[in-house]
Amino acid sequence: MYSIRRYFLYFFVVYSLTLVMVFLGYRVFIEYPYDLATVKEHQKRELESLSKGLNLNLNNLEAIVTDWAHWTDTHNYVLSPKTNQRYLEENILDSTFETFDLSAIIYFNSHFDEVFSQGYSLDKGKMIPASQLLDFPLDNVLRSRINPGQAWSSSGWLITEQGPAAYALEYITDSSEQAQPSGYLMFVQAITQAQVESLEDITRLKLSFKPTSLNDPETFGVVSLMTPELVEGFQLQRKRLLDDYTGTPIMLLTITHDPLTIPELIGWSEALILILLLAVPAVLMFAIDKTLIRPLWRNSREISTMVDKKSIEELSQQLPVLELEQIRQAFNNIVRLVNSQQKDLQALSMTDGLTGIANRRAFDEGAMSIWHSVLRQGDPFLLAILDLDYFKYFNDTLGHPAGDEALKRIGFVLSQFCRRSSELCARIGGEEFAVVIAGEDQANAEQRIQHLRQSVEALAVQHPASPISDVLTCSIGALYIPQPGADYRNLSLSDLLSLVDKELYRAKQEGRNRASFQCYSLPHPCD
Repeated sequence: MYSIRRYFLYFFVVYSLTLVMVFLGYRVFIEYPYDLATVKEHQKRELESLSKGLNLNLNNLEAIVTDWAHWTDTHNYVLSPKTNQRYLEENILDSTFETFDLSAIIYFNSHFDEVFSQGYSLDKGKMIPASQLLDFPLDNVLRSRINPGQAWSSSGWLITEQGPAAYALEYITDSSEQAQPSGYLMFVQAITQAQVESLEDITRLKLSFKPTSLNDPETFGVVSLMTPELVEGFQLQRKRLLDDYTGTPIMLLTITHDPLTIPELIGWSEALILILLLAVPAVLMFAIDKTLIRPLWRNSREISTMVDKKSIEELSQQLPVLELEQIRQAFNNIVRLVNSQQKDLQALSMTDGLTGIANRRAFDEGAMSIWHSVLRQGDPFLLAILDLDYFKYFNDTLGHPAGDEALKRIGFVLSQFCRRSSELCARIGGEEFAVVIAGEDQANAEQRIQHLRQSVEALAVQHPASPISDVLTCSIGALYIPQPGADYRNLSLSDLLSLVDKELYRAKQEGRNRASFQCYSLPHPCD
């Protein structure tokens, strides 16, 4: 027979051992694997965000080269390069390369023969031969991949003498996209430090880019960035390879994850919980269940639901433990930051970085929306294109910084000109701007266009190289449709722009610094 003290001691020892075994079993087989899986899923999403960020830059480059390739001027140039040299003079400029961070622009005909190529050194800020960047026969590579005259496009990554770069290639056709492919246009865009910093801001990763090759021993055992799984498991730092269009690695990425939490099998908090459980098991188990486990479970379920929906929201369930509540608040702050950055990125993608007004992408969407609206309601419609006179001479004489400042002032004039919701202004080219106005009668519309031209001239921006004026002026082509209706539904935005281009051409032919205003109705221009 034993004393009650011994019974209590035996009970405590057995209970304590059982409690320790249960706690350790729960930690080893349930909670720790779940923590590890959660962190791994978080890191996997970070890698997916990095891949999507790179693809977003690639998509932007594809949009730019498509805009150039599906353009009647480009189509005509490739068909007859000798008679369209002005196309190169007006478009292949230093500002073109600098605006889009381009390293090279290459034109091919439909048989993959090189028509024209131009390289650009972003570091030195000057034109260089494209052969100094791409020292391999690119036309032979194309011949091995597609048939001549095929409507084909491609994008990816390649290595240049200045390091890894993105490329986008698009078949060339006219603005209506009805003509057979006359050739191919290729843009090569350098991977800049600004792009790397933008990716870091978006993904919350610390990135290090290093050019590499198959002979680099650091690439052995390293998988491609496009590999969706975490083959190394949980790591605070890992490496990934960026492959070119042939599957050959050209860049080694060292990725340092944002360590939101580092899962540990037994940390100080687990040891403390175990000691407290041994001291006051019943009370502590009840308290943990009520004040800790349940709120954490609800929040983790919310996070799991967010993962399933592929969207993040703020956690609504407050936690009674200060540190855990701080983590929840930090999570909510991150959610707000991500949402804000997404809005900022969306706004940046629709805004011209220099002038602050809408860019070509925003113009295409906004102009089409206004056009569809006036087709439904029958309101008058005005589309105008403003082109700065002899702006290349301006840049050549006063320099590109002065040109950029002038473009900013023109953007401000346009932002003041278009203030209503039914009006849109945008920069659609280097020195080319567009205006869309709905619901304006013809007399006011024509008066406003003349006033816009006068406002540009009134800026009194000195232009010593202009053959027509001492100050910077503009030519405007305007198309006015008084009563658009069902008969106009077959007119696309490209068709409207083609009509406006004719008016702009007329204004230039008549001496520039003037506006050519055309009232248009089907089937012939109106009086």
